[in-house]
Amino acid sequence: MTYLTPFVLLAFCCTSSAAAAERGAITSKAEALEIASQYTGLERDLAISDSLADAMTRITVMHDDNIPFLSDSIEGKSAWVVTFRNVIVQQEAHKGLENQPQAVMDFEVYLDKETGKLFKVVSPICGA
Repeated sequence: MTYLTPFVLLAFCCTSSAAAAERGAITSKAEALEIASQYTGLERDLAISDSLADAMTRITVMHDDNIPFLSDSIEGKSAWVVTFRNVIVQQEAHKGLENQPQAVMDFEVYLDKETGKLFKVVSPICGA
């Protein structure tokens, strides 16, 4: 299980790291899972198998009008979506509270299929 503090993962868009620029196209589900883990730190100790990658990864076409200034540049692009389920998110401890509340959340990591760049990370609303 991965533990996070709040606000570590919100909506990101189009990172331009040197590593992503050199990476090139993502050609397999296992590679998409590995890259998503590198970007987010989620499940970084996970042993990546073909069956695990198959269960967590899919390809989609980007349709997003919620990212200001960048929605035009990602609209219609092919993207890998890697879903991390049941991530335990640690809430900040407040003075006087002994137990830190936790939340269990899912995260979807969207990667550009052609470049390997990160489009965004979202946590779908439970029950939506």
